[in-house]
Amino acid sequence: METKRNKGGAPRKSAALKRNRRVEVRFTEDEYKALDRRRGLTVTVDVATFIRDACLQRPMRMKPVTTSQQEVILALVRETRQDLLRVGVNVNQCTRRINSMTDYRDLQRETMSLSDNVKHINDQLDLLITQLSASQNHGSPSSYGSPDQ
Repeated sequence: METKRNKGGAPRKSAALKRNRRVEVRFTEDEYKALDRRRGLTVTVDVATFIRDACLQRPMRMKPVTTSQQEVILALVRETRQDLLRVGVNVNQCTRRINSMTDYRDLQRETMSLSDNVKHINDQLDLLITQLSASQNHGSPSSYGSPDQ
């Protein structure tokens, strides 16, 4: 029985997947900095993949462009949402206690109204977070790799 020794390293690629053509491109220092700056706006890790994608006109996935103001707003909205959810949990606990004790119908109606209000506020915050996240992911038109960047 013959055993093969594992030499490590990456597995061998098939002939169809192997890149065997090489192209050399030279840049000035300023051109390379501009190229690297544009590459930094995408999720592409290395320069070779970035150039290959750009030359073959594949759509490039862009990193979301966020302003610090949007990040602060999203953080505050998320924090507020968590606070409201905690209030909602407390309201539900109070409602259970009311239902298990005596007949406090007015208090029960008020508690249910509070619970509905908290749910409504939570729904509004969900919508706001979704809208802010969507606008954050789309970025501005100039952030999608225009030639002047």
